[in-house]
Amino acid sequence: MHDNAFNAEESMNYINSINVSICGHIDHGKSALAGRLLVDCKLVSQKKLKWAEEFAAAQKPPELPYQYLLYRTKLEPTLAGGTGRTEKFSWIHIPIGNKTITLIDTPGHTRYYKNRVSGIFNSDFGILVVDVNEGVREGTLEALYILKGLGVPLIAVVFSKLDLVDYLKERFEEVKNDVLKKLKDLDIDTETVKICPTSAKDGKGITNEKVWDEEYPTFFEIIQGINYKNFYEKLPLRIVFRRDDFFRVTGIGIVGIGEVKSGTLRKGETIIFQPDTGIFNENITARVKSIKLARPPSQNLTGDLEKVAAGNLISVALHNPRINLLNYLKEENISGHIASTLDSQVLPTNQFQAEIIIADYPGLVRKGFQFTLMANCDHAVAEIEEILEKKSLEENSFFKNPQYIKEGEIAKVNIRTERKIAIESDDKIPILSKFVMYSGPSSVRSRGDSNVKHVLDGFGTGKRIKTADES
Repeated sequence: MHDNAFNAEESMNYINSINVSICGHIDHGKSALAGRLLVDCKLVSQKKLKWAEEFAAAQKPPELPYQYLLYRTKLEPTLAGGTGRTEKFSWIHIPIGNKTITLIDTPGHTRYYKNRVSGIFNSDFGILVVDVNEGVREGTLEALYILKGLGVPLIAVVFSKLDLVDYLKERFEEVKNDVLKKLKDLDIDTETVKICPTSAKDGKGITNEKVWDEEYPTFFEIIQGINYKNFYEKLPLRIVFRRDDFFRVTGIGIVGIGEVKSGTLRKGETIIFQPDTGIFNENITARVKSIKLARPPSQNLTGDLEKVAAGNLISVALHNPRINLLNYLKEENISGHIASTLDSQVLPTNQFQAEIIIADYPGLVRKGFQFTLMANCDHAVAEIEEILEKKSLEENSFFKNPQYIKEGEIAKVNIRTERKIAIESDDKIPILSKFVMYSGPSSVRSRGDSNVKHVLDGFGTGKRIKTADES
């Protein structure tokens, strides 16, 4: 029998994709930036480019073709009213050496806040796009609030549409300084954020040609330099599985598709799934029979792996002869699971302290406020038990034990959920500490209730933080 197994070091070093969200205000050029990169990197067919050019030229007034290259079908821009505006988040893959950078193009309109949060939530890094002609707008600040609230590192600010201001450097410096001030107000380290002036129309600052031939890197140079830090590989094993990604495969058994968020998974070891729904009188475990990459980039990466590190999307065959494993893994009361090793388990909780940002909510959030919390792969009804402190970003003021939180404020709060959820503290595994807050009817099924209610609006983001009494 042909052996498809390959070198373990190769599997350890390979990362399927590094996810980078492109975010900012509506019509600030996020999609055009990504589309122009596709063209300059020769990653789009001439047939699709010709269609995009013809479609853009037919608009009134005529538009740039690049944003239309991100649509999956020719019908999509028609459904969006022919505007070229992103309503759902979309993505493109940029292969660079032995890694793939996935750029997630997020919507800029407040109306699509939930879609924007979903795109940023799945990101390892963030890039902010600011139209140098318009400057900082509402969507710019909302994008920063979401990045900050979710703890997604901002690696660059791309200043777009320099051609609209005739490459006037004074205007660029004015907008740049305004953005840097906003970053400092949010305690974002500006020393680690790269600055990139661009024009998608003229192709300057995208790949090779720079705007002023100065020290500023091009957009391609920025994404080329992105690396998934080894930090997560050294942490305890955590794999995120969604409920709908478990299957029974003939000849193999139970197979799950999941993402290794931290640590290293090894073939043959036993993993444990959290949260425990209570339908069995024990924690559910399974032995890992085999590991494969879910998106192998080449034939030599299609075989079984002995081990795989953080950052990879994997397919694993699981075995537990004592129970119906599939029934548990697809149990309807939860949306998914986090798997860990027996010696370093996730510790689900229903009470924790968090830092939250209210980004899009018209009213006041007070003690006792109820909402739906989405953390990693799970949902739960939650309540704010106490507001410990807050900072107003607009007024640059700080309050202890405030009575309420409102839009544009960061707060430290105590949260209680209706049942235990699997969420880590940001000082232990930052990537699994973040959550999104939804207002309106809950999307969570109550036990014994087969009716599914729908989430209305996402209004804030947050992360679980370490408290003084936690070791």
